[in-house]
Amino acid sequence: MTLTDEVLRLKQISGLTELFQEENFSPAWTVR
Repeated sequence: MTLTDEVLRLKQISGLTELFQEENFSPAWTVR
């Protein structure tokens, strides 16, 4: 695995977590 691959993977992961954090504020995520 090259350094570029690793960076891209980390970007993808952080992008996904950002999406999930945004989703957390929406009512759709209310777990009862």
